[in-house]
Amino acid sequence: MENELINIDYYYKRGFFRGTSSRYNHINTLYTDAGEIVEGEVFKKKGEYYCRNINKIVKSSDYRETPPCRYYLNCGGCVFQHLSYERELELKKNYAEKFLKRPPQELIPSPKIYNYRNKLEFDINNGVIGMHPRLSHRVIQIKNCYLMNEKINSRLEALFSEIEDDFYGEVRIASHDEGVVCRLYPKYQTKDIDFENLDYGVKTFNGIDYYISTDTFFQANDFIIPLWLEKIKELVKKYRGREKKLIDLFAGIGTISLYLHDLFEEIKAVENNPLSINLAHESMKNNNIKNIKYKKIDIYNQKINEIKGNFLIVNPPRSGLNKKNISFIKEKKFNKIVYSSCNINSFSDNIKKMDNYELKEYFVFDMFPRTPHFEIVGVLIRKE
Repeated sequence: MENELINIDYYYKRGFFRGTSSRYNHINTLYTDAGEIVEGEVFKKKGEYYCRNINKIVKSSDYRETPPCRYYLNCGGCVFQHLSYERELELKKNYAEKFLKRPPQELIPSPKIYNYRNKLEFDINNGVIGMHPRLSHRVIQIKNCYLMNEKINSRLEALFSEIEDDFYGEVRIASHDEGVVCRLYPKYQTKDIDFENLDYGVKTFNGIDYYISTDTFFQANDFIIPLWLEKIKELVKKYRGREKKLIDLFAGIGTISLYLHDLFEEIKAVENNPLSINLAHESMKNNNIKNIKYKKIDIYNQKINEIKGNFLIVNPPRSGLNKKNISFIKEKKFNKIVYSSCNINSFSDNIKKMDNYELKEYFVFDMFPRTPHFEIVGVLIRKE
């Protein structure tokens, strides 16, 4: 279509952060704000309307800012660099309220909105290292990412002189207290690795040493992780009652269970990734923690009914809980659950299906500034 004027208000009323995809799927999400009028080229793809080549802001938002990153309009990562952080938080709060029908008890902003990420995952195509533009499979070269911390950006810069021009695949870099770990994943080759060959380092938060790697999950924002952990601990203390045995589903490297070890007599931590379990055991030894038992189970596909405990914490991937997980929760009849999620869509869908539970309160942590994502921590109370 030819260039045309687009009134952004109409698209905002249809719903910001539309859909469950990590990339925005409508005109309103592409570098605009409610109340703006822009001039650009509109096109349709797979039943959705998009706008590209916005060449003129006819009416500008009061919150509009100049993006600091030179890749911003091409890279498919950030979506809020053109708006103030105040406006970003407002939109995220409104979005959470729209899904959960009430505002959060608190929205906790990130202490840093740039250079906060502790892990990078970039594609490599013919020696070009970077990310995909929106609606494209090609890779644009990114030599310095505004979201990554200095350690990762320094390693990324060095990588450009090390990669062969014919290399296809992926690179992951994770930072720890003493430096970084970096691993290349050639395309069409397995990513599996044994513990003996795993490269890892130590990160310390709130007095607990954690072992992290490029092949295990850890929360992305070093600056808000301590606040997130402390809020979870505060909520557990508030709602625990007489419960003395904790089940930690999707335990990962033990991020939550290690931090809560002093609140329970026994903790059963359930995780699928054996590398994560090995790193969790290393953390237990280093922190002299002895009351956590890690169990390897394919949580999505295997029965977990034999796992015993009376207080539950879940921190699943973006996809959330599946039918087996929800059946397990309903059958066990936990009185209280603390549920942490990075996906408001799956979080909202899951608690609707857990209809014997009430969402008592929830908090929003801006774990991923400048992107559409955020972390939710909610407390579910079983209905009588």
